[in-house]
Amino acid sequence: QLGETNFKLLYDAAKYSSSGTAHGRARKYADAALGKVEKEALKEEIHAKRNKDLLMSIGLLPFARGKKNEEEDILDRYQFIQQYKKESRQFGAQRRASEGRAAEIALRNLSVNAGFTDVTRLILRMENRLAENSADCFTWRGTEDIELMIQVDETGKSTLKCRKDGKVLKSVPAKYKKNETVLEYQATLKSLREQYSRTRQMMEQAMEDGTVFEVWEFLELLKNPVVRPVAESLVVMAADGASDGSRMGFLTEAGIVDYAG
Repeated sequence: QLGETNFKLLYDAAKYSSSGTAHGRARKYADAALGKVEKEALKEEIHAKRNKDLLMSIGLLPFARGKKNEEEDILDRYQFIQQYKKESRQFGAQRRASEGRAAEIALRNLSVNAGFTDVTRLILRMENRLAENSADCFTWRGTEDIELMIQVDETGKSTLKCRKDGKVLKSVPAKYKKNETVLEYQATLKSLREQYSRTRQMMEQAMEDGTVFEVWEFLELLKNPVVRPVAESLVVMAADGASDGSRMGFLTEAGIVDYAG
């Protein structure tokens, strides 16, 4: 709205209108929103320097053109932010807290830029996309003289299965450890296990916050083989539920079912 010339005046004068280095963060946000930085270069700098301001700005970059490309772009940034948050575990409590807060803001900025009403909706969509992208790994697939499959049990635990000549082996033989398909399945297995952990944490937080879900959003969770074991055992309450618990139970496609069925 200001136009390029007037915005440059504002950009250059920002340091006089803030205390400390706050203007630096504002400039990083502006550079990202205007598409003046490359995503991959930004990711490299964030990774190398653990820069929280740049992390918070990555969600503001313009998205790749085309619906499919845009969704892949959102998913890529979502995974990058989640990985940053996971890596914080190696640091002390104070740094972990500050980096965790930066990751929360980064996800919020990403969700706003992507048009989601809140961060929870972004997370649900991205976690379902991750499961959709892994769907091919849930059936047997051959490579060299072995077959691989990822199996998710009733508790949500993912394991990598390997069989040869129809016989299931205890593990993937060492001689295949550099096989591209084996490496791909191992990376997917790691991603699914991380997804399960994130979902548990998200649902625990949702319980504490009293998060309201649309019915269809909750039912979408049940389609995800990794998330389903977490979601299907949760007790939900209708938003207009009475305080006596008469509108509480397990959510199914048929509606809310109580403990007696």
